[in-house]
Amino acid sequence: MRAIAVHPDVVVVTSRVWQTSCAAVRGGAEAFVIDSPVYPDELEILPAVLAQADFPVAGLLVTHGDWDHLLGRLAFPDAPLGCAETTAARLAAEPGAAQRALRAFDHEHYVERPAPLSLPGVQALPVPGHCEVGDRELELHPADGHTADGMSIWIPWAEVLAGAAWFHVTGITPALGPAVAEVTREALGAARAAGARIRLISDGDLSAGISAAVAGTNIHACIGIGGAPEGVLTAAAIKCLNGEIQARLVFDPDKLGVDKSKVPPAEKVIERLKSMGITDPDKVYDTDDLAPGKKIIFAATGVTDGALMRGVRFFGSGKRTHSLVMTNESKHIRFVDTVHIEGGPDTVIRF
Repeated sequence: MRAIAVHPDVVVVTSRVWQTSCAAVRGGAEAFVIDSPVYPDELEILPAVLAQADFPVAGLLVTHGDWDHLLGRLAFPDAPLGCAETTAARLAAEPGAAQRALRAFDHEHYVERPAPLSLPGVQALPVPGHCEVGDRELELHPADGHTADGMSIWIPWAEVLAGAAWFHVTGITPALGPAVAEVTREALGAARAAGARIRLISDGDLSAGISAAVAGTNIHACIGIGGAPEGVLTAAAIKCLNGEIQARLVFDPDKLGVDKSKVPPAEKVIERLKSMGITDPDKVYDTDDLAPGKKIIFAATGVTDGALMRGVRFFGSGKRTHSLVMTNESKHIRFVDTVHIEGGPDTVIRF
């Protein structure tokens, strides 16, 4: 487990499984924990970590009702638990579903927990709306899309957005400057007003881009700023799937939302582009521009769970991986499910 203070009043904790994140937010004399880590040792140490950082936990919030977001009660059994009205309705309609999913995970990964998960007295919060934490106020916004229920939580004084991902506008990847953050919020509002559902991601843009070209993933477009190599890799996969990608180069630090010292001056970037044969820095590149090859082979292995592939799953003496291989020439798409055995002849193998 890793804990990072992204603001004096916000600590982000990342579990070692699926990079699942939770956060503690402090407002004056009390703090809330949003979502949860996963493993028992992480949940056991979380109260001590927050107490040492002077975050007096008074309540729990969850952004949606998947089981791995609900484990805060195992760390703080007496704390009240708040969630969006849609999440409360989901939990009421699916009694015991979270507990069954947790038991299945524990069985697969040989995890033992000191106590079962109990979720009595969940408090339904109106979304959109507000929630007080100490002398501060959190903003609650709809965030269905990743799941059918849920909310994102805007922490205005820290400029942190907690939802399907964690965004800190000045200090955590993806780092967004205040101006970019404002444009992002406006774009999110306009998209939701048009009826779109949005899933915010902190990483995995390659997988998200590929998923946009596959029917049935419920991802119809992927928009954002990422590295140029990742853009080329995504284009190669998109071409194998008869999809389309459009991209342009961005090297303005204000548009990137990064410290100017981290980006070479525009003149040097343009000079480098010219040395590479690029004369129009504002050109919009399409799929064939980014992946012009006639014979393309794309291969990827999931690290965390996504719409196309499952992430790495560990068991007692090995791990299981899920990979994707495809080519634009034969239009073959192959999924490879592999169990990697690392133990000796007495190893118990589980499928």
